[in-house]
Amino acid sequence: MSRLGKNGFWLAFGEPVTRLRARERPDPYNPHSTVSDWDVPPHCLPLGRCSWQSEPMTLDSSDNRQQVTRRAKAYLPDPDADVQPGDRIRRDNDGTSWRVVEVKPGDTSPFTGWRPGQVLTVEHVTGG
Repeated sequence: MSRLGKNGFWLAFGEPVTRLRARERPDPYNPHSTVSDWDVPPHCLPLGRCSWQSEPMTLDSSDNRQQVTRRAKAYLPDPDADVQPGDRIRRDNDGTSWRVVEVKPGDTSPFTGWRPGQVLTVEHVTGG
C-alpha cells in the first residue's frame, strides 16, 4: 500500500485513528425505524493518520455533577473517508473515543480537480 493517500496527501507524523459506527437495531417504540446500538461491538474502519487541533474545554458544574467537554478538529487526508456525524473516532495511541459532531469536506480545486481531506469537529465528554 502506498504511503500517500488517494489525493497524494499524507500526514507522516499524524496519529492513527479508527472510525467506529454503531450497529443498528429496531427502535422498540417505532417498528418502522432503527436506533444506534453502542452496546454491541461497532463497525470499525481504520482511517490512517490524521492530525488534531485542540480547542478550549468547557466545564459544566452543578450540585450533583461535573462534566468536562473537550472539542477538537481532526484533519483526515482522505477526502472519501466514510465518516458521518454520530460516528466515533478512536485515537489509536491512547484509546479515547471522540464523537463526530460535524464533517466538512474540502472544496475541489476548479483548476486541477485536487481535493483536500476532510475536517471533523469532534468532542469527548467525561464526567456526568
